[in-house]
Amino acid sequence: MMIRNNRSSLLIILLILILLMTACAPANRGPEAQQIVPPNRPNQTLNQENQSFGAQAVEPNQVGTPTEVEQQENQEGEGNGINEETEGNAAKDSLNHTEVKQVSIKINEDSHSVTSRELNNKVYVAVKAILTLLDYEVEEEGNTIQAGFTDVIHQVTKDSAQATVDGEEITLSTPVITIEDDTYISIDDVEKFLGMGYNVSHTDEGLTIRNAEQEFQFPGNENLEEAPVEEGAEDIPTVSAAQADRIIRSARNYLGTPYKFGASTGTTSVFDCSSFTRHVFGQHGVTLPRTSRAQANQGRFIPVSQLQKGDLVFFYWPGRYQSNKVVGHVGIYMGNGNIIHTTPSKGVHIVNAKKSKYWSRTYLGAKRVG
Repeated sequence: MMIRNNRSSLLIILLILILLMTACAPANRGPEAQQIVPPNRPNQTLNQENQSFGAQAVEPNQVGTPTEVEQQENQEGEGNGINEETEGNAAKDSLNHTEVKQVSIKINEDSHSVTSRELNNKVYVAVKAILTLLDYEVEEEGNTIQAGFTDVIHQVTKDSAQATVDGEEITLSTPVITIEDDTYISIDDVEKFLGMGYNVSHTDEGLTIRNAEQEFQFPGNENLEEAPVEEGAEDIPTVSAAQADRIIRSARNYLGTPYKFGASTGTTSVFDCSSFTRHVFGQHGVTLPRTSRAQANQGRFIPVSQLQKGDLVFFYWPGRYQSNKVVGHVGIYMGNGNIIHTTPSKGVHIVNAKKSKYWSRTYLGAKRVG
């Protein structure tokens, strides 16, 4: 009897458990409801939600980093500047892949050839080769090419249209282009770059350069042997005229200062011929241009028989293709035939030009300024 009661109790308990489980189970459980979404997957959930509304899923790197966005904004803002740089690089790259040729160049009556390249039907020629053929001193200073005699007459910035002739800034029609060790200038810009000292023409056959007459108001028949001599004066005199005395005293302070072609006008540790005269006169309120040729266009002509202390004296610089009427050097007259100037071999020094065959032969004339 007891056993039968226990079985009845167990059946009742099992029935109650079955009823409880049925009551707790969720209604309408289908296959999809049984899928479990893994935790910590926010991007997957976001993508699924976007896709459910027909949106395109966002890839992790699709938007771009802040730097990339900044670059895009800069490109949109700068516009033409970026395009010009790109075009310039493209032109340089194109020129680099063109065939290297030799173009004929005639200087006065002599024939030569220089390296050339052609791009978009425009001929470019090696600028340093041309300047060297014209007997210039040619140097590279940083990103610039400089040429002249005892001071810089021509200067051009590499891969730029900016150039300087006789201290005056000019803009070339086409930027020069540097490839390896050569810098090329458009043949159309050669005359502008060489300036007033040359007549330039070009045809399909090549380039022709001829010396042009320049007007410095020098008669051309001056002889330093006719320079006046003061009785009883020292060979290297102590000047007496007030301003000239101060100018020459200042010039003497730089005796022994080294020469440097293309010396900056802002330095006194080195000079070329015209930066020296410009600095010394500038100390006494007289402003001179940067180059000797430009200085020769200042003031009034002084015959050799009337030379006085403090006058600027000018000389031509001998060369195969240089005119003996074109200024290439400048110094300061000290009296009795003496000048103080700077040259490549000696730096700032004093020489008696009246007694020197070289300086007497190359003398052009004098100007009085201030």
